[in-house]
Amino acid sequence: MAEQLVKLTDLKQAFSHFQDLSDLVGRINGEIADVNTRNLTAAGSDSIGQQYHQQVDQPTQDLTDLVKQIQDKLQDIGIQGSDAADLIDAADEDATATALS
Repeated sequence: MAEQLVKLTDLKQAFSHFQDLSDLVGRINGEIADVNTRNLTAAGSDSIGQQYHQQVDQPTQDLTDLVKQIQDKLQDIGIQGSDAADLIDAADEDATATALS
């Protein structure tokens, strides 16, 4: 077992990149939503259009849901990583204060 836990000096900054990634994936999801909207009106409602929608609509919705889950997970990792960095800082400050008293 480790004697001492060492935090990287830029740990909190590193986790901020997860929010950037989440925002990027959110923009991608917006593009997918636009494609979905266009898809719903493009194929028409005749028999060929109905066949098209039977094949495409659910996978397209599944893709939208998956990308949203990825966006949410990246955001959660960023928040939890930042919180962990803050917790390590607080523990370090507490240990330093205790050692000085």
